[in-house]
Amino acid sequence: HLRALKETIMTLEDSGEKIILTFPLGTDIPVEIQSLIFVEKFDSPDVHELEHLIYLWLDEQADQTNNATRSHFFARHGFNPGVLDEDDCAKVQNFLDPACRIEDDRGHLQWTPTAVSTGVTNLGQALTGLNWEEGKHTLIRAFATSGHLCVSDVQQSKITYLNSHPALEVFHPSDLPGFDDVGGQQAIKDYISRHMAMFRPENKERLRAIYGDKPQYFKGVLMLGVPGTGKSLLAKATGHESGMLVCSLDLGNVMNKFVGGSEANIAQVIDIMEKAAGEDGL
Repeated sequence: HLRALKETIMTLEDSGEKIILTFPLGTDIPVEIQSLIFVEKFDSPDVHELEHLIYLWLDEQADQTNNATRSHFFARHGFNPGVLDEDDCAKVQNFLDPACRIEDDRGHLQWTPTAVSTGVTNLGQALTGLNWEEGKHTLIRAFATSGHLCVSDVQQSKITYLNSHPALEVFHPSDLPGFDDVGGQQAIKDYISRHMAMFRPENKERLRAIYGDKPQYFKGVLMLGVPGTGKSLLAKATGHESGMLVCSLDLGNVMNKFVGGSEANIAQVIDIMEKAAGEDGL
């Protein structure tokens, strides 16, 4: 089979015709054809593509609830949240987290195009790292949890796809201790708290104005010390305080007796952690 494929590829080189081969993730390309093909690895959808997924899902839910023909009220403007109107907001308000509503001049909470757009953007960020089908299933699971979509439920559902490697365990921020549960260590807690401010949603626009589309985020903290001094506890507490997922890596389960096995495990673990991190980091 490989010989026939190799001869076919070589025959088509001057014809302008191409052969497209699809391989499952983790497949080793046979040595016989590696030099004859170009390998393209497709990245996971970015946050804007995931926003489109959320709008499409909301569209489907609204049509089913209203028992009406599919109007595609989001599709008419190409999923552009900048032109959402009040009718759009009324159709999806029962599917989004009520905490995303905005106060009007009289102090009443209400759904506005800005509130819907902001809520969907935050949900899209929580989904980053997942592919289209994983994202859709995560939305379904999150909605089934509380009857509406909120970032916390999406993160919790996302963990199902992340806890797939024996060397890696992913924690939801609500399941972790906070800084108040860490005795002492005030200097490092103050240091992390100051720098963590740039991850908060209310500061993102300010950062974008300073640094452009790729803000220079705080990279992290390296904690080095003898066992039992609170390093792991502080790492988990940072996840709780920032509302971010935390990944715990067990190096003992990374090691493999076969040649190349340990490296393959490391590559898989890094891929999972990147999915957990999304665009804004762990």
